Formats: sequence, structure tokens, C-alpha cells
Amino acid sequence: MSLPREVLLYSSRIVFPHHTPTPPLHHSKANIISLNFPNLDPIIIASINVPVTSDPQLFTLDLENIMQLGYNTILGGDFNALHHV
Repeated sequence: MSLPREVLLYSSRIVFPHHTPTPPLHHSKANIISLNFPNLDPIIIASINVPVTSDPQLFTLDLENIMQLGYNTILGGDFNALHHV
């Protein structure tokens, strides 16, 4: 089932126009939404998952693709970062 590229996000009494941008991702998975408010730059919110099998040097290319979607970008999620202490 395919969803329309532009839908409305409802929060109690406020309607937020938004759309879902889809940049090419090769080493990670992400859910991305762009909130478009009148007279403001869009706000990009992305939840990203980097699989354990992903190359740590290559998934940063996907992060760069997401960051190029807009100036105001919020990234969160599971980056599978390893601590080597």
C-alpha cells in the first residue's frame, strides 16, 4: 500500500502540514518527516537505524544524505555506536 507524499499530521487542535522526503540510503534505515510551517524553514526529523553489520565508515554517507535535506535537522535513533574502553 502506498501512502500519499503529502498528508496532514494532527496533534489535538493543531494541524501540521508535512511531507516525507526519501533520500537514497545504502547502509542504514530511516524514517524521515519534514514539518513545513508557514514563514519558517522546514524542520527535518529523522529516526535512523544503523545495522550492526554496517561498515562504520560507510553509514556516515547516509547521515550526510539526510543532513542535506534541510538546514534544521534533528537526528535520533540507534546508531549502534561501540565504546572501546
